[in-house]
Amino acid sequence: MSTATLSQSFNTVKRFFDDVHFPYGFQRSGFFSIRESNTLTSIGDALKALSEGSREPQSDEEANFVRVVRGEAAPSTFVEKTWMKYLNKINMEDAYTAVYFDED
Repeated sequence: MSTATLSQSFNTVKRFFDDVHFPYGFQRSGFFSIRESNTLTSIGDALKALSEGSREPQSDEEANFVRVVRGEAAPSTFVEKTWMKYLNKINMEDAYTAVYFDED
């Protein structure tokens, strides 16, 4: 995806942080590359809104992203792969916590 195309998609003014799973930030987690960290921070808010369905896709790239998140298509762009990497990481941590720290 070119920079021009990306600038027309995933527009947001709010920076994205996940203090629950990455309390020291994406870059310091050691899990994401610098480019992936910057992508999550700069457009992660839009990606999260699209993933949760609280934002309607505004472009073909965003519509395809929604299909990827729903499991209807394989991730092919850098943004899609980065978001899926993020989701897999946080879901893996949540599953680990549920299995090993369940108080029942």
